[in-house]
Amino acid sequence: MSVLRGHFDLINTLGFSRDGQTLVSGSRDRTIKIWHVGTGKLQRTLPENAGLIYSIAISSDGNLLVSGSSDKS
Repeated sequence: MSVLRGHFDLINTLGFSRDGQTLVSGSRDRTIKIWHVGTGKLQRTLPENAGLIYSIAISSDGNLLVSGSSDKS
């Protein structure tokens, strides 16, 4: 079991890639983080959004990440 540390506020949403190798987390800290499941390492932090992140969806081919936030974007 691994503990993934990186967000500075509550996590509102999680999404896994279809192959199960990537986890994406969205938080009230207004960031989206992309993690490698096997290693537990943070791969990337996307730039801060204007609003809190409430939802995440990953396309079936893993090439598109969509998020919904409190700023209605």
